[in-house]
Amino acid sequence: LYPLLCGQPLTIMGATGPIAAYIIALKTLGEAAGVKFLPLYAWSGIVLSGCMFLASMFSFSNAIRKLTRFT
Repeated sequence: LYPLLCGQPLTIMGATGPIAAYIIALKTLGEAAGVKFLPLYAWSGIVLSGCMFLASMFSFSNAIRKLTRFT
């Protein structure tokens, strides 16, 4: 609602662009593997939410200090 009222189309595209690229890549991968898109999309969300939960529980963000000097 904010981008529509404030006239900032880049705010709309900033949120939808990466999601659209992810969905297109996932659909292409599903078609190549012969898997239906919606179950693949649901399971990828479940698996990624589990990974994010584990990353937050074990503070994996602290490992960034060991991987890059830009912290």
